Amino acid sequence: MKKVRVLIASIVCAVILMGVGYAAWTQSIHVKAFAKAGELKVRLANGSADGAWTITSEDNAAEWKISSNDGQTLTLSFDKLFPGAQATLSGNVVNYGNLPAKFSEFKVSDIKGYKSDEHQAYPDLFYYLKASIGKGGTPLPLNEFFNQDTLEIVFGSFEPNASVKVPPIHLSLSKDAPSSLQGKALEFSVEFIFEVDIPDAN
Repeated sequence: MKKVRVLIASIVCAVILMGVGYAAWTQSIHVKAFAKAGELKVRLANGSADGAWTITSEDNAAEWKISSNDGQTLTLSFDKLFPGAQATLSGNVVNYGNLPAKFSEFKVSDIKGYKSDEHQAYPDLFYYLKASIGKGGTPLPLNEFFNQDTLEIVFGSFEPNASVKVPPIHLSLSKDAPSSLQGKALEFSVEFIFEVDIPDAN
């Protein structure tokens, strides 16, 4: 009878120890994690903001204007131009987000103005206007200036909460523009699109 009791006690102890061992191997660790999505918010300075975009005529005869600036799209209006007319477009880009950003692409739209031939897709005047990075840069027709490589140089990249003054863009009406373009008007919009600047892993 004594042996039976010893055996039962041994079995009970074994079961208890097995339970303790199992619990030791199945303990859970609870981790609370919090994540906040980054915000990409790059804008062209406008209104009364510091570094708001402006266009300045260099001859006070031709009319160069920024008709609107919603922070992403500039609408430019030119009137009373003549061969050799010049102006400078300048302003700041502000990164209001918390992610580094860089220029991604652009879209030119709503081209309105003088055409020598109503069947042409774009006004003649658009193709005789030239632009360069700074006055000393190489002037390119607008349709060549507004391209990925050139604008990446102009805009570069932007750190969070930074305001960056971009190099001024020099505009001019080609001196060899035909007399039929003198005094004509042109308007078009340029939308600037930015993306997250992901560092190169290499």
